[in-house]
Amino acid sequence: MFDSLQDEPAASSTAQLLDLGIYELHAIPDMFSFDFATHLRFDLLGPRGPLDADVPPMDEDRMEPSVHWLLGGIPKMQRDLHRSLLAPLALVLTGPASPRVVLHRVGDTIRAEDPATAPAPAAQVTSVHVRFPRLVDHPYPLA
Repeated sequence: MFDSLQDEPAASSTAQLLDLGIYELHAIPDMFSFDFATHLRFDLLGPRGPLDADVPPMDEDRMEPSVHWLLGGIPKMQRDLHRSLLAPLALVLTGPASPRVVLHRVGDTIRAEDPATAPAPAAQVTSVHVRFPRLVDHPYPLA
């Protein structure tokens, strides 16, 4: 169903996604993958949610689109974050689908960029990849 969103001209066409910002259509499958993988685990399943079920592990197939969605959404969903980022920050995720990026300020926004082309980071944050979606999307402590 989403294959056509990966091909031009649809891939680079944009759509306003309610209060999430404007995204190129090729990112829509990443959004759904993130929502299903993250919200199923952290909102619907116990111990916080009402359901008790076994779900597949957060492997590379589930993590890669989720992480891609979150990194692309940082400047769109956290519009004022650039005011708090005083220096470039390296983000290192460990595990499957574990990118290394540098978050840095560009004008009134934040960019997630490959360390090879980004400004030198002033600090580094390291996180296990499966915690990253919850850290970004859920402000309460991890179970």
